[in-house]
Amino acid sequence: MELAALIARDPQAWKSFLEEYGGQIEQACRRALRTSGRRPDEAALADACAEVIRILLDDDCRLLRQHRPGARLGAYLNVIAFSRTLNGLRQRKALPWLPERFAQAADEPLRMLERSQRLQEAMNALPPRDAELLRLFHLEDLGYAEIALRTGEPADQVGTLLARARQKLRKALGDDFLESV
Repeated sequence: MELAALIARDPQAWKSFLEEYGGQIEQACRRALRTSGRRPDEAALADACAEVIRILLDDDCRLLRQHRPGARLGAYLNVIAFSRTLNGLRQRKALPWLPERFAQAADEPLRMLERSQRLQEAMNALPPRDAELLRLFHLEDLGYAEIALRTGEPADQVGTLLARARQKLRKALGDDFLESV
């Protein structure tokens, strides 16, 4: 899939995009509707899917421009469709009848999803080497020696490189992200 053609809003590219990824976007929206406790009727599902496409086109296709080359586009779109559908429901859904502590508890999964999405966007914005080091250490739970073997970095430099990568990630996320943990 050629992202440049999508960003240029080529109708044929968008047709191919929807043929390839439309079902996946629909499934992510359906899952988000179910997660929110709603029965995903066809009208709500169509609205959610249309909203995801609108978001992809917004701001001169900003979200498509942020996709990191080499990363799986399908996984990226899945996160966008799921989280944006939940965000849209959250903005429309007021629960004034719930006691405050229950309303806060109901919002917690959405806050976690938003934080996860923000972290993913910050990771995507990092230089590829930094993102790879962080992923190998924190997500794949590899030691410094294993990371050195996989990346070709000197083993005695892995700790320093990880510290610098973490510093860049903290800067990208901002203080408010760290304070809300």
